[in-house]
Amino acid sequence: MFLATAGLAARSLPEANFVFVATAGHEIGHGGMEFFLHDKAPKPDGRVVWVHYGASLACYRQPANADHPETAPEVDARLRFLGTSESLAATAVRAFVNVEAIKMIGDQAAVGELRDIKRAGYPNFLGMFGLHPLFHTPSDSAEMTGPAALEPVARAFAAAITEIVDKPPH
Repeated sequence: MFLATAGLAARSLPEANFVFVATAGHEIGHGGMEFFLHDKAPKPDGRVVWVHYGASLACYRQPANADHPETAPEVDARLRFLGTSESLAATAVRAFVNVEAIKMIGDQAAVGELRDIKRAGYPNFLGMFGLHPLFHTPSDSAEMTGPAALEPVARAFAAAITEIVDKPPH
């Protein structure tokens, strides 16, 4: 999804400025995010919008079944969350209408790296994150996701990002 978003930005949104960052250290207090926010990120203002692709945003309830590849595994929407600032809530609702997730807005949505982003003073954020049964275990693997889970989420993020570029938050 990260690379798909970069492709969308280059192909369809040339008038917008994007900064792509992948951080490490999620398990140890968001060390990579903390470093980036402190030393490398654009300064907080009303024009900066954070889009966060968190862990488990498009994961199956259980690993794909190799014996029945034609059957798409289900996503457990009870363990997937869409978090947005109040400024982007309407955009998120429109863009993610076909993606099941627990929706969280404002302070309630400031979870994980979004908490760091909000605490650093950024007023506009949108992100998806969650858990799945194998999260942070040795058995967690690529079989926990696939096109059936990723495509609707990628389309929703593309729609949201396009809308934000076309109508930036105030």
